[in-house]
Amino acid sequence: MPTPKDANAHRNAKRRHSMVGAAAMMLGSSYFEMALGLVRSVLVMNLIGPTGRGIMQFVGLAHRYLTHSHLGALHGISKDLPTSIGREDAEAIDDIEGVGATFVCLTAVLAGSAMFLLGWLGNYGTPTRVSLMAGGGILAIQQVHALYRVVLRAWGQFPILATAGVISTIAQFVFIILGAMWLQVSGAMLGWLLSCVITVLYFRFSSRFMPQLTLRRPVVGHLIRIGLPIAFIIFAETLLRTADGITVSWLSKDPMHTFGLYSAAMQVATYLYRIPEAGGFVIMPRILEGYAAKDDVDGLRRHVMLPTLAAATIMPVAAGCAFILLPPAIRTVIPKWEPCIFAAQILSLGSVLLALPVASNTLLIALGKEFVVAFNKILGAAIIFVLATLQVKQGGEMSTVALAACTGYFVAGLLSLVLALVRYYPSKLQLLKQLVICHLPLAWCVVALKLSGLLTRSAADPMVSDWLHAAVRLALFLVAMIPVLIYGNKRTRLFHELARVAGGALSRFNDRNGRR
Repeated sequence: MPTPKDANAHRNAKRRHSMVGAAAMMLGSSYFEMALGLVRSVLVMNLIGPTGRGIMQFVGLAHRYLTHSHLGALHGISKDLPTSIGREDAEAIDDIEGVGATFVCLTAVLAGSAMFLLGWLGNYGTPTRVSLMAGGGILAIQQVHALYRVVLRAWGQFPILATAGVISTIAQFVFIILGAMWLQVSGAMLGWLLSCVITVLYFRFSSRFMPQLTLRRPVVGHLIRIGLPIAFIIFAETLLRTADGITVSWLSKDPMHTFGLYSAAMQVATYLYRIPEAGGFVIMPRILEGYAAKDDVDGLRRHVMLPTLAAATIMPVAAGCAFILLPPAIRTVIPKWEPCIFAAQILSLGSVLLALPVASNTLLIALGKEFVVAFNKILGAAIIFVLATLQVKQGGEMSTVALAACTGYFVAGLLSLVLALVRYYPSKLQLLKQLVICHLPLAWCVVALKLSGLLTRSAADPMVSDWLHAAVRLALFLVAMIPVLIYGNKRTRLFHELARVAGGALSRFNDRNGRR
């Protein structure tokens, strides 16, 4: 990648992609990753069983907390680099990329080494020891991976990011499965480590991003100072997303086995959350850069309201489809995980509640309200901890823990929506109307699921297969959701934008073929 000083204007021109087009590109990459990752997960889950998966997920849970070892510097880069690009301040860009990259890499090595030593010196069984040691290497390399993602996102290099997602997915598919076949969970972790190395090597040679490695205390302090609030938000997000899993892994009678089962339900919500996450990945630098350039909240209204309404439209449909298809899918491909079906269905609906405040949270971050966003998430996590603990101690099912998680998601999301949307709808009546509009499709989805279930149950032949029953119910559900899609498209013109992006991509493809 050329340096900012040499090619600042050129690189700024390259990053002026359509927001919808860039989001579609990242979504396509994300869902390729999800589709192949789903197949990989199924194969690995069958190879290593619930207990082995529990060990892998436990190491993954540790990763999510240890990734904060950079003390917020990575998030400082994420926030300050787009605004410096917006101001076209080449000197600040060099400082942010050079010093920031050095500090992030240094802390990544330290955190990864600590996790490696924990596995090396700890009194664990061999699978857990090897998993922790490999996890230390994965942690360090993934921090470098995250650094590339942050820098390349700021410069609008979404083709490289999308391609990296595809390469990472293929590498994980091959090496994790081979490792699981060879050495069970230990081999799966070693395969994961190798795939991370391959992805970072691709980033290095495709982007040509190689800043001058140097440490300067004022720049590090500046990045930590502006990034620490965002780090706090990410930490709070981690708490919100993992509070139910932590409770299950701590308080269950057979922690690794039960957590292995419940983690499959958590993964469903993660897959569905990829839809708004891909949009948020593109939206965040646009909102930050736009606010830095004009200091105008009203000018960002479209970037906040359209993604929120799009999530309210699309996510209930996707979650409802998952709700219907999960039972036959789990019974067919991973029958050992059948006890988690209802929990997975509930968390699929909970993903809608996670999606709604994505754009609102980004606006609050742009306005310097990071600790408010973090507080909302921590409050939601605290609710989950309390409710999930009560359920586990009383011998509740995994589904009741999932309901506790959805309650926390709802509270955290509602608070963020209120604080963001009140800037555009100051009247209490207007604000309430918008909140109802945001949540009504989910309520409609729940009713549609209930009615489609009642109709298919009363009309089904007892000999009809699960898949045929699910297909009929799915058709009824989609028909019932048509009014939601029509209304959402009327408010956002989402399908028009997607059609325009698809048409543009097809036109470029035809032009390239014509030149050949």
